[in-house]
Amino acid sequence: MKTEPKRKLITFDWAMKRLLRSKANFEILEGFLSELLGEDIGAWHMNAISMS
Repeated sequence: MKTEPKRKLITFDWAMKRLLRSKANFEILEGFLSELLGEDIGAWHMNAISMS
């Protein structure tokens, strides 16, 4: 009797923590969030930095 392989599920927060371990991945996350939200996150981030 064959058993189905278990599906491995990951949570969004775990994936983001893993992705952000390297600062080189910030641009990847920025692009992903921009597409997900339909907004330019990079411009928002730059505005937040200039306001502080």
